[in-house]
Amino acid sequence: AFLLGLLPAHAQDCMTQRELLATLPGNQISGVSNRDGKTPWVQAYSKDNGSKKGLISGIWNKKDKYQKEWYVKGDQWCEKWDDGEGCWQIERVGAKKLRVYKDGKPLKNTWKLK
Repeated sequence: AFLLGLLPAHAQDCMTQRELLATLPGNQISGVSNRDGKTPWVQAYSKDNGSKKGLISGIWNKKDKYQKEWYVKGDQWCEKWDDGEGCWQIERVGAKKLRVYKDGKPLKNTWKLK
């Protein structure tokens, strides 16, 4: 019980590794950049082949195509690109809506499952 007090309040609501792997791989999500608050993006995730990692095909601002990788680390969803990587906790807040947390803080824009 002591450890629970140290976790951010939302941690128990975030998806587990099993839930992340059941939700994101093989699916497509879209959203609006949390960096500039306006640029739309869409990403398609490859299916999980059992390795808990795969590829992402994305389109930024409806025209710029990119590739990156996804992987799961603990109960976090991670993405790796040319010049860095990031990991997030993800909370399902609706049938098709995901709230994303970075370092325990919710990002402004949610992700939408196709």
